[in-house]
Amino acid sequence: MFGKTSNTKKTTNIGSVCKVTKLAGFEYSKYITYQNSGEIMAVRGLNVKEGKIKPDNAKYIDRNTSDLLPRSKLFKNDVVMTYIGVNIGDVALIEKNNKYHLAPNVAKITPNDANQLSSVYLLHYLMYNQREITRHQTNTAKQALNMENIREIPIPVPDINLQHQFAKVFLKVDALKENSRKRVAASERLYFSISQKGFEGTLNLIDFDVESLKQLHEAKQMEPLAVKAEKLTKKPARNKSKLIWEEVSVEKAANWIKEKYTGFHFTTEMLVRFLKTEYSVFPDYYSSEELKMYPQLNEASDLKSLIFSAVHKENSFLKLNQFFYDAKRKKNQLYLTTEDADLLKERSDEERSGIYFSIEL
Repeated sequence: MFGKTSNTKKTTNIGSVCKVTKLAGFEYSKYITYQNSGEIMAVRGLNVKEGKIKPDNAKYIDRNTSDLLPRSKLFKNDVVMTYIGVNIGDVALIEKNNKYHLAPNVAKITPNDANQLSSVYLLHYLMYNQREITRHQTNTAKQALNMENIREIPIPVPDINLQHQFAKVFLKVDALKENSRKRVAASERLYFSISQKGFEGTLNLIDFDVESLKQLHEAKQMEPLAVKAEKLTKKPARNKSKLIWEEVSVEKAANWIKEKYTGFHFTTEMLVRFLKTEYSVFPDYYSSEELKMYPQLNEASDLKSLIFSAVHKENSFLKLNQFFYDAKRKKNQLYLTTEDADLLKERSDEERSGIYFSIEL
């Protein structure tokens, strides 16, 4: 994508297109006091992993201290880099304002002009070119980069439209990767559960079905895990009890939706089907006609109100984007789960057209 084409500009260096800075030593010693909880996370080297900020062993500072040190305050689309230690060169993208602040041993890299250099492109160029980063280390026994070393790192700057195309592809792939990671985590939890039952002597080997394990690695939802694990024990299988929608918290419902549909598109019909099938919860969903007939239902906590608040960014647990999909014109690409694709494959273009949602990352 960024090969030797006429759209690729002359290679420059980080310092020519970005501002590079760090938390000064006196700022740390004079102003910074770590807390175990708080509003502003201090980004340390151990928190910079795989392009993201990880809250491992997180430490915090108060907002007043962060505001007092604007040079080392982190903003959305800043890129941070670890510049000392075994994790030297690890980078991450800051995705929110007023949430993070530099800690020692981590540098801030801010593009001078967003119309010239995309932060997502910058992030992945640095992730892909670790050898180039380490080549600029200071000539000392300890692995380290100083700010000038970082500024000297060369970087080709393609046409900004190419960078934006790359960013769109990356965001989709990253969402799919995160979804896959959750599936792997679910598989590992099942493995632990089965291992535990085996060593406790409660695993029923007679009814053990190897095929059920193979299905865990297919592109199917991990919902049956608890059911499969239950079948492998000597205890008689029990049916999932019906959950009452009113007893399901907004946060729990939002987490179910994010775990299922991150990286995919879905309709209200698909969402209702998913909740009924995988969680045995029958969500209240009042039609426009019902709301007109019974105005008091407008105050009800039904699925429609959840979707409405998520689309209008009023839900702190879930943010949704919506768009109209025209199956005849096919201007937009749909990414559907296996179950939802099967649901639509026999339908006409008119039946497949309509409002679709996607989860905002």
